[in-house]
Amino acid sequence: MKYSDIMTAINNKLETIDDISISSDVTEGIERPSFFVQFDNIGTKPFMQVGKDTSFNCYIHYFPSDKKESQVELLEMRNALEDLFLDELIVNEYNIMIDSLDIDENQNDGQGKFLICQFEIKINEMHGEEITNPMENLEMEG
Repeated sequence: MKYSDIMTAINNKLETIDDISISSDVTEGIERPSFFVQFDNIGTKPFMQVGKDTSFNCYIHYFPSDKKESQVELLEMRNALEDLFLDELIVNEYNIMIDSLDIDENQNDGQGKFLICQFEIKINEMHGEEITNPMENLEMEG
């Protein structure tokens, strides 16, 4: 599974919220209202020589319409993000369950108040075809 496919699935869910753009870069200024999605702490390790385990954090930043008067809008967005991401995330027909969601309100002098929604994504992938090793039948005496 590609990280870009996961990002696309997250962005597709966010696009269901009306009239809010998704920014790919926030270094040149922030369009309002908008989302900015980023991945962090990506870790991958082998799984029993037949696959790999991958885990990482997803951060969704939400910048409200008005950086000063935004309390109600931020509360409504909390509800919307909970509804979207406490459900499954489907990526190429693979269901990713999100165990918990942390949504924090932050403030930056230049950007005002904004939300950061954070959750962990864990994926277990097997290489190639599914391996089937039938166990021998054990006969028990007694």
